[in-house]
Amino acid sequence: MCLWDECGGLDICAVELRPLYRRLLEANGIAAFPEADWAEGDSPPSEQCWLLGIPEECVTRVSYNSQEVLMQTRPRMVRMWKTDQPPPNPRGNRWPAFAATVHQEVGRDHIMGMSGGPILGCVCDSTGMAHWRPIAVQSRMYGQFVFGCPLTELTGKLHPALHAPA
Repeated sequence: MCLWDECGGLDICAVELRPLYRRLLEANGIAAFPEADWAEGDSPPSEQCWLLGIPEECVTRVSYNSQEVLMQTRPRMVRMWKTDQPPPNPRGNRWPAFAATVHQEVGRDHIMGMSGGPILGCVCDSTGMAHWRPIAVQSRMYGQFVFGCPLTELTGKLHPALHAPA
């Protein structure tokens, strides 16, 4: 299922994993974020949050006989700070937006290609164990501001489609 609204800055697709792929992930210790975490709101557990993705500068394309045959990637996490006062969106926005800022040193080139990546919040408990929670899906950048669509908005749209009888 896809949600797309060019003027509003929203473009996201969700794909249901078939049981075989779920079992493969589980067998390798990969766990999904519980759906209940998505409904906790778009506020990170602290003012800091992270954007996870693969920027274009971390993709190496390898060619063989003039055809691209392999892409080597290096994922990156970029630390951001949530802001309640983003600049006005020059394109307008019909969807509520999560907004955060990145350090000047990070620069736009270090984030190009990370569109659609998850924005994660993290808090450490009293033992120092980090607990991560998805907050939003990154949709666009404007200067040093990163915008995303809050998962609370997306779940309201995606939940009926994902849980509909086949």
